[in-house]
Amino acid sequence: MNTTEESALSLPIPTEHRRIAREFALEQPTEAKAESVIQNTLAVLVVRDYLEMMGIATNVAESDCWNPVMQICANIADLVIVEVGKLECRSLKTGESICYMPPEVWENRIGYAIVRIEEDLRSASILGMVSQVSTETIAIDRLEPIEDLCVAIAALQASVQSNSPQTNNQSDIQLERSQPLVNLGNWLQGIVEAGWQEVEALFQQQPVQLAWRSLTLRQILDEPSDSLTRRAKLLNLGAQSVALVVTISERDRDKVPVRLAIYPVTEPYLPESLSLKVLDETGALFLEARARRIDNYIQLQLSGDPNEHFSIQISLGEVMLTEKFTL
Repeated sequence: MNTTEESALSLPIPTEHRRIAREFALEQPTEAKAESVIQNTLAVLVVRDYLEMMGIATNVAESDCWNPVMQICANIADLVIVEVGKLECRSLKTGESICYMPPEVWENRIGYAIVRIEEDLRSASILGMVSQVSTETIAIDRLEPIEDLCVAIAALQASVQSNSPQTNNQSDIQLERSQPLVNLGNWLQGIVEAGWQEVEALFQQQPVQLAWRSLTLRQILDEPSDSLTRRAKLLNLGAQSVALVVTISERDRDKVPVRLAIYPVTEPYLPESLSLKVLDETGALFLEARARRIDNYIQLQLSGDPNEHFSIQISLGEVMLTEKFTL
């Protein structure tokens, strides 16, 4: 037994936790997805129990993993820490020493707690935590003590409570830096950053009744793609999740054509006033599109020189996400 196992915190899994997890599992389309949802749900509830014992307030009902649509759409196990952010709670089965970290959870997390779920689902052990991830696997011998998570959360809570403009600006800068630069030129060579998927792979995870099955989207997916490279990324805007679809073409007279589009995931239409902005290298606004009440997608088209940088901002209410690109 390694030091991580020796320092693990063991907790019982109450019957009510198992009931909730199995209820969620009944709504899943496949046995594999049902098993994943059970593991994710139990990991979240075990970590919630621990944090509440430590006096840290959580709100599991506001977590994406409690949303029936998101359970089907994504492999997530987030737990909302009140006034702080989202903690990802990843699970391991008995005998496993490597924890899988899906690309969709690499961003917008304050940390990652790793939980071993016993085979009978009656007990679990919190093995430790990591503050950031950038790979799909984490070995448990690399984990930090779970107590470090409580210290980090307390520091974040103190920072929020101070409510100073300087603190808020620092938080914004840190979030912006966590977004990796996406090299679209590399996409044409088959090199794609983590978090971006084949469009078909992302959308086929959705139930057939959702908006992505609309005729408009099917037409785009059916578009001849011999000279196109297209990838999608699931974005959480709080009130609604959307898909960002980026399409890049081969150079046309030394210019690189790019198309940016936003599609709804959990509703038939985009939320009214959702905006998509393109900013140039200096941060100046270059293009903008805004969703109307019955829009089922919005898009912008541009072209640029190889190695040129630009960024996009997707905004809804007080939520704003930034993605940075180079051609």
